[in-house]
Amino acid sequence: MSEIPSIVKEIKNKFSVLSKADIALLTSDGRILFSELTEGVKDLVKGEVKRSFRYWDIGDYFAKFLEKTNLIVGKVSDNLALAICSREKPGLLILTFNNVIKMYGEHLKNIESRLKIGKVEEVKPKVEAITKKTVEHVEAPVKAEIPKVSLNTWTVVELTPSIETTAVTMDKDMIRLLRSIDGWKTIEELSRETGIPLEETINKLNYLVSKGVLKSKYDDPAYQRKPKILEGRKIESTFMAFGTHVGLGKVRRLDDVLKLVDGKRTILDIARELGARPEAIKTLFQNLERRRIVELK
Repeated sequence: MSEIPSIVKEIKNKFSVLSKADIALLTSDGRILFSELTEGVKDLVKGEVKRSFRYWDIGDYFAKFLEKTNLIVGKVSDNLALAICSREKPGLLILTFNNVIKMYGEHLKNIESRLKIGKVEEVKPKVEAITKKTVEHVEAPVKAEIPKVSLNTWTVVELTPSIETTAVTMDKDMIRLLRSIDGWKTIEELSRETGIPLEETINKLNYLVSKGVLKSKYDDPAYQRKPKILEGRKIESTFMAFGTHVGLGKVRRLDDVLKLVDGKRTILDIARELGARPEAIKTLFQNLERRRIVELK
């Protein structure tokens, strides 16, 4: 179909993440409608579509790392699959894949309606037959809400494993930030690396967190645990003066940490007061717990 290349071009122009990506559009039976993929990748994609399409719902995908590139192939309509091969991070490709479905779903349906594609028999979980009618009060499902957050300069953000949200509008700065996120850099470090002002960086990342694209690494319950020193435990002097360590900020001795342990402060609270990386303080307290010096509640 003559309009397919123009639609693919429009999609690549719409999403700058895809500007250097190789894209393919396939039917549910693995027939190539359009492809920029190399032969080897094309064969891989065709095999995956033939094998998995009938098990997928729209939005489901298969992801694979291919030496220097990442491959995403998934279901974008009842009988069409989209493949994206790019050097971009998998999370960024998955987000873009979802946005393509949400913004171009009708275009894809129009293409599908004019193609002679044999309907794929979907495989659904078996449901046992109901032999007795029952009347039950069923409450309306509660839509899961993404909690409002307030990011700080020391927060580390990471991409969520799966993204279930409405279409996300991203500008060039957001894409630059997403490319720099590695699960270790703080927001302040991301701001310096990208050259985006700190306040603007926080606002843009807050938006992406509110959309479910990102999450704070410190939402992990491990950072909310409260250390308490166990009575009668003697700490060896060699362990007391453990010296400077990467990520421990102004901490020089174990005493600097233990003097903040009051059973009320969380690991995250203590890390913030010390100007230390929460990951480093969490690991330290886990080591102290194993030595039976502290208890983590």
